[in-house]
Formats: sequence, structure tokens, C-alpha cells
Amino acid sequence: MPIRVSRCRLCESETRAFQPYAEVRGWNYVSCANCGFVFLDPQPTPDELRAFYDSQYQYDPESYKNSIGRQKVWLDYLESAIGSCGSLLEVGCSFGYFLRAARQRGWTVSGVEPGGDATDFARRKLGLDVVKGTISDLKNDRRRFDAVVAWHVLEHDADPRLFLRITTDLLKPDGVLAIRVPNLDSTVSRLAGKTWQWLSPPEHVCMYCKSTLAHLFSEFELETIVCTSSRGNSRNIWFEVARARAKKLLNSTFGGVGEGCTTASFRPPPRYENRAWYRTVEQFFEIASWPVEAMVRVSRERAGKEAELVIFARKPARSVARGRP
Repeated sequence: MPIRVSRCRLCESETRAFQPYAEVRGWNYVSCANCGFVFLDPQPTPDELRAFYDSQYQYDPESYKNSIGRQKVWLDYLESAIGSCGSLLEVGCSFGYFLRAARQRGWTVSGVEPGGDATDFARRKLGLDVVKGTISDLKNDRRRFDAVVAWHVLEHDADPRLFLRITTDLLKPDGVLAIRVPNLDSTVSRLAGKTWQWLSPPEHVCMYCKSTLAHLFSEFELETIVCTSSRGNSRNIWFEVARARAKKLLNSTFGGVGEGCTTASFRPPPRYENRAWYRTVEQFFEIASWPVEAMVRVSRERAGKEAELVIFARKPARSVARGRP
């Protein structure tokens, strides 16, 4: 059974500071009144999450492969911050396509990935140095890296401070940690509300905005060198808002069309991304909104209102504080 949270995962305020944020498929997101951090309460146990990822969680390798072209810009950021290519660890590297792109640029790459199929693919098909596991499995690793990246991983972790402690230890002095997470301050999050696609339990345990992620980084004395937002892997904002509004209407009219539940469900919602009609509607929104998007996207990114929050931070040359235990 999911376990109750006794203190805020970020500032350690007690439960009396928790405020309701959203209820999604029987799961409750709460917001800490002290620091604003949003997380599930109760939360799935580690064993429940492992079982969920093994049996229910799915990610299309082709979709991941096709997204890499848009992600290569983050290699430009890393190379600018470090001054050259170096050693790179990707946490939650999935099928390994980002690591392959980095290797082609001259990086020495390694990865850690909890999914067995994805790990096997990265090893056998792409010839990458990838181990099966999570960041906790590297807490005693003696290697040190010029860069550690985690693309849409931190929101899956129930203990973000432990995650930061281990990743910071894995960095060389002056090394760079790069994080991308769903952005609760984004325009699409505000407009879509609790039916925003990335407000997705049980896999998304903790949700971030600029202030909460900056708070977490500052505890480990990481110096932010890039803080921006990006569309990244998200869908067209207008399509996503329309999809969210349609889902809300269906939920209120038909009781959730099979998705409504009163207890926390580990059964994923229906997926339509590979349906022809779904792709057609999404493409329509891409084309129809292009003139508006061309005018407002850059300003939305600069204002920190795009769907993904992106932070690059540098570990100081001196020893860093390890944060509260």
C-alpha cells in the first residue's frame, strides 16, 4: 500500500503544512505551504514503483529516438560550460540514444537505467556502457564525471535530496549537473490544470517549479549557470490544452470514461498517441497555431513558462555541503 509522507520532501515541514493541490486517478498531490513543493501524499513504495515500471510503464523507443534531434542543443550547453567534451553520465538513459549522440560528438559516455529492456538495447544495439539500476546503485561508485545529466528523471524520484547528494558526489570539481523536469509554472500547466498530461501519478512523484528546484540546488551549493524553459518533448501547447479540456468534460459527463477511481490506481490511463485520428488532430494544431507560436515561443521560454524547466549548475571546486541527512 502507498505510504503517507510525514514531512515535506524539500524543506521538511510537517504534514500540517500540506495543502491539497490536485487529485488525479485516486492519487493526491499536495503542496507544502512553507516552500511550495508539490508531491504525492501518500506515495508508492519502492517495491510498488518497481512493479509498476516492470509491468505497466511503457515508452516507445522510436518516439525517444525521434526526439534526440531536439535534445542535441543540450550538448552545446554542456560543451560551452565545460569548455570541451569530457566524461558524461546520464541517469535514466532509457534506450541510450542521447548517449550515442554525445559519443558521436567526442564524449566518453556512461549510463544507468532501471528498465531491463532499455538497458539491454543500449548495450547490445548501441554498444554503450550502461548498467541496470538507479542513481542509488551508484552511491559507492568511485568514478567522477565532468557532467551528469538527468532528463525527466527527478520527477520520478521520491527522495530528491538523496538524488542530488549522489549526483553531486559523482561530479568532478567544476563539473556540471543538468536537469530537465516538467515545469509547474508553465503556461500549459496553468491552463490544463489537473488534467495536464505530465501531472501523472504514480510515476511522477514530485513536481517542480523554478523556485523549488533552485532551493534544492542551493542546498548542495551548486551554482546555477543556465536556468531556462523549453518545449522539449512536450506536445503543442494548444493541442495539450484542448486535450485537457476535453478530458475534463468527459470526466465530468461520463465519470472519467473508465479512468475515474476513488483509490490510488497503478493502472495507466488509456493511451492514444499511436492512433491515426490522434496524430491527425495533433498535426492540425501544430499547423494552425504555427503563426502564433512563431511569435510567442521565444518570449515564453525566456519568461520560464514553457513546458520543461531546464537547469544547468556547476559544482564548486571546493568541497560542497552535502545537505541535510
